[in-house]
Amino acid sequence: MFESLAAWILAALAVAATALLRLYLQERAPGRVPVLLYHRLVEDALYPRLPRPENIFSIPESRFREQMDFLVRSGYSTLSCSELEQHLDGRTLLPPRPLLITFDDGSESVFSRALPILRDRGLKATVFVTTDTDSWVFHEHPRSQRRLAEQEMRQLETGGVAVESHGVSHRALNSMPEDNARDEMLGSKRFLDAVLGRSVSYFAIPLNYYSPRILEVARQAGYRLVFTSDNGTNRFGSDRRRLRRFIVEGNATLQEFARLLTPWGMVQRRVIADLKRLPPKLFGYRVWMPLRRLLYQSPLGLLLTPRHLRRLLLAVAVLLLAAAVFSLLASGGL
Repeated sequence: MFESLAAWILAALAVAATALLRLYLQERAPGRVPVLLYHRLVEDALYPRLPRPENIFSIPESRFREQMDFLVRSGYSTLSCSELEQHLDGRTLLPPRPLLITFDDGSESVFSRALPILRDRGLKATVFVTTDTDSWVFHEHPRSQRRLAEQEMRQLETGGVAVESHGVSHRALNSMPEDNARDEMLGSKRFLDAVLGRSVSYFAIPLNYYSPRILEVARQAGYRLVFTSDNGTNRFGSDRRRLRRFIVEGNATLQEFARLLTPWGMVQRRVIADLKRLPPKLFGYRVWMPLRRLLYQSPLGLLLTPRHLRRLLLAVAVLLLAAAVFSLLASGGL
């Protein structure tokens, strides 16, 4: 019995190790383009008072500045969405250490706090705007930020931060009828086209709730690139309507931020993200969102960060390996 248990554990660990190696080789391949995903910036003094999970989606201004300085020191070249599109089409070569900086939701701090930091360092970025000012994402708690004003959107564009679409209401697109999802995409596009005086061509999926049907609706709505929150990098040949991004949590240290940009750091984030996608798939959007809020507000919410989840996965692997060794010893196999 013990030998059989050890064999099963070792086989599972071997499969996991093979999968990790495959992911690692993918992420260290030349031509990879990581896309960073932020949401809101807040003043440093306010950050410790933010409720969970807002402390994940907001980042202190000084920490964001520190991260941007790291990108500049490390020689990263920031791209626009159109430059990424040209690379995906094989029309242009990549600059050294290419990277995209994106923001979701369209909160006012992208203009008031992020723009000066990016502009002073010559960094490009894109903000995907939820167009309805009454969306829950702008009113979730007392410290929520308002949506960007129309004049601020135009000033962002002149300052090197492109404005693109994040839908109208910031609701899960795959939980609504197809016509409603189409209205979300077309309504935001029409609004932003009018505000900016140009055609908006890029879309970010709200809440990362999508399906093949939703991606097809996005294509029909005229979006040439669609960004998800699936972890991983993008390269020539990547699916243009399922591009990957890495969320930068507000509590990440500079060391953790630097690790995120390494191939092994990206592999860890991909594994953790795959595990975090299981609950919404099991429960569905309507059930999972209230449960998620309660979970983050509970004592367990402190553990739901990449830092702690990475340690948990390592601990599980060590325990399984120890169980396999114990089983072999008990059976006399060692």
